[in-house]
Amino acid sequence: MDFFEHQVQAKAASRRLLFLFLLVCLIIVMCVDGIAYLLLQFFNKDQVSISELSQVSLESFFKWQISLSGLSVSLVCVCIIAVGCIKRWSELRKGGNGLAIHMGARSLGFAAHDDTEQQLINVVEEMAIAAGITTPGIYVLDREASINAFVAGYEFEDSALIVTRGLLMNLNREQLQAVVGHEFSHILHGDNRINIQLLVLLAGILWIAELGSKLAFRVPLDSTTGYSSYRTSRQAKGPAIFIGLPLIIVGYVGVFFGRLIRTSISRKREFLADASSVQFTRNPHALAGALNVIRENSQQGFLRSARAEELSHMCISPSKKSFFFASHPPLEDRINAIDVTFLKRIQARARKTQRQEERQSIKQQDKQEKMQ
Repeated sequence: MDFFEHQVQAKAASRRLLFLFLLVCLIIVMCVDGIAYLLLQFFNKDQVSISELSQVSLESFFKWQISLSGLSVSLVCVCIIAVGCIKRWSELRKGGNGLAIHMGARSLGFAAHDDTEQQLINVVEEMAIAAGITTPGIYVLDREASINAFVAGYEFEDSALIVTRGLLMNLNREQLQAVVGHEFSHILHGDNRINIQLLVLLAGILWIAELGSKLAFRVPLDSTTGYSSYRTSRQAKGPAIFIGLPLIIVGYVGVFFGRLIRTSISRKREFLADASSVQFTRNPHALAGALNVIRENSQQGFLRSARAEELSHMCISPSKKSFFFASHPPLEDRINAIDVTFLKRIQARARKTQRQEERQSIKQQDKQEKMQ
């Protein structure tokens, strides 16, 4: 496996996919412009009848789009996406340490409660030296029995490594070192910054659908309580529903493609991080073994946190089961990319152990029969 060539290819692919993500935002703006244009034509019966609505040409739409009203709609749409992005960014502005605390993770600092935590601190310090970066904050999700880990943060200084209790309990030191090396690759190559950017961009696109839902199905914000009601509003079944429903459709279609692109970026970055982990540790067997432990674990890496889906692309293995948006390549493919013979040797060893157990069982049965 040519690790350096793999790193170059993964970085180039990620840049292309990030460009596609921004292209989705542009297409959403154009779709919203089209909805606004058709609604204006529909309600302005002096200019066009309902039967003539389907005959509206693209040329007239593009002329309207560069007019003052068209540019105003585009600006409003961009502002809506920006509001969603700013809202999510404000939640993540404290960096990885703030996200870790928000998830209920416990900071280790330099005070370990047991040997496994002290081992984690030692490994993190060793890998920080190997990667040439500052030591990030170290956090443990005590209530998570699954095997998983991820890093978050904008810069080296505010980065945090968050691991589950299950990871500490199920991996040996070499495997733990390989996982930490994998996560340090995300910090070193700026993946944690990209991950937060993807979270922010997706939140902006989702805000379009949320606004459409409020227009179509919810009553306005109550000035006395400050909360909006979730019951259906009869008053919303006028023009608001014609505006809200298309926004919901456009928003969720945008979210679908946004998540698809986010998934593609994540899958590329995982191969890059695997390659970098082997480069740091010089021990491909350790990372392959760690991934195999996750693969064989009944709970895999699934998190119980409400933010599991949102954070899935940041973890070393999927944090939530997904049929349409697999945030990571299959674990078997990742293991084979590291060592194509690893799984075959594991399977051969398992068959050998099974045969030995069968022989031992037969010998015990024969011994019992003789004694009888």
